[in-house]
Formats: sequence, structure tokens, C-alpha cells
Amino acid sequence: MAKTQCRIFKRLIDCDALLCTPAKNISDCRETMAGLQISARVVRNRDSLRTAPEYHNQQLLQAVAGDGTLIPALFLTPDGVTPEYDLPQYLQRCIAAGLRIAWTAPVLQPYLLEYPFRAWCAGELFAALSRHRLPLLLEWPDISFTDLHEVLSAFPELRVIVTGLNRLGRQHTVEVLLQQHPGLYLCFSPRFSVHGGYASLCRRYGANRFVWGSGYPEAEGGAALTGLLYAGLEPLDLQQVAYLNIERLLQEVRP
Repeated sequence: MAKTQCRIFKRLIDCDALLCTPAKNISDCRETMAGLQISARVVRNRDSLRTAPEYHNQQLLQAVAGDGTLIPALFLTPDGVTPEYDLPQYLQRCIAAGLRIAWTAPVLQPYLLEYPFRAWCAGELFAALSRHRLPLLLEWPDISFTDLHEVLSAFPELRVIVTGLNRLGRQHTVEVLLQQHPGLYLCFSPRFSVHGGYASLCRRYGANRFVWGSGYPEAEGGAALTGLLYAGLEPLDLQQVAYLNIERLLQEVRP
């Protein structure tokens, strides 16, 4: 599989990977990348879903420091971080330090601390992300399609990548969102299947709207790679999904 991949892709970037206790899991993460010839991997710290996301952001940054193949996605909350709780200032500082992608969720566990994915709660966050063109990863079904539609309608410059989409057959709601919101991107991963396959989506909405993810560590990366290789995509479309689209999004972040 790795040799086949090497002949087809110039690069392969994984956009859907979670680390648990990054300092302990980093070796396994790198091993799976080597086995599948993954050139780079966007990594999130699952522990950020707990009630101290900034602490876990720092743990992630420490774990990946000096490794150019691991791209940290920091967890953002609408209020920023202590002591100033100034989200725009915090985000600008992070981007100056090299941040190129982020993620969020509407509920932190285990105390059910809520940050509703709505403009009345996170409008300042959405505005700052739009201004900097910083891509935001969202995990389905944490975010409802209705909330996503309302936010993208109010903030048309916002760039969102949805991961974890399930096997839902013909996904009319997803397709309507793609039609109406050019800033919406979907991640092809082991869990995601659609009537007509990936190729049908690329034909209708353009291959520039999709990225690839392994679903690490829950999913077996070889299955994700096989799903991409045998999706029937045109060669250029395959390159776009494999690495060109995410590289473009990361490069277009504004200071």
C-alpha cells in the first residue's frame, strides 16, 4: 500500500488525528505516519475537551515542538485565555507564533461547560477567524447542521473543515451546505461515505472543497488510505484532496 501511495501522491497530509496525552502518544503517531508514508499530520489534543483547554494546548505544543511533520491545531474557546480573556489578541499572538489551524467544540467535559456554536456566544471568535482566514476544524455530530448554516451565513469568510461525518447514504443536508457556503470543506475519512462516492461530490462541488483524514487513532489508517486511493478520483482531484487543498488553506492564513 505504501509503495502504491508513493507512486500516486507527491505528498499526503492527514487532517483528522487526535492525540491523548501527547507526550506519551507521539511515538505511535509518528510510527503510523511512517508506515503509511504520511508527509504531515494535523494533530489535536483530545484532552482539550476537558475543562482546561489552554493547558492541554500547551502540552500539545511541547510534544510536537521541533517536528515539522506535526501541525498542531489549538483548541479555541470564545473567551480567549487567562489573564486578559481577549480572544482577538490571543489569536493574533498564536498566529504570529506559527498557528495555522484550530478547532473547537460546544461542550467541555466532564462538567458540561457550554460554549454554544452560535453568534451570540462566539461571534467575536468567528469574526477573528474570518479576519485571519484561519481554518477551523469541527467534529460532527458535536456541531448541528443548522448551527453551522447560521454561522456560515453570518460569517461568509469563515473557513470550516468538518471531520467525522458518518455513513449517512445520500446526504442532502450536507450537499445543501456545500452549495450555499463556499467556506465549508469536508474531510474524507473512514467513517464518511456518501451515495455515489467521493468522486460524485468532487464532480458536483469541485475537488478543492475536500481534504483527507485517517481518523487516528480510532480508525485504521490503511482503510482511510484505501478509501481515497480507490475512490475513482481524477489524478489532479486526488492530489488536491491528498495535500494541495489543506496546504493552500494553511498558506492563506493572514497575520
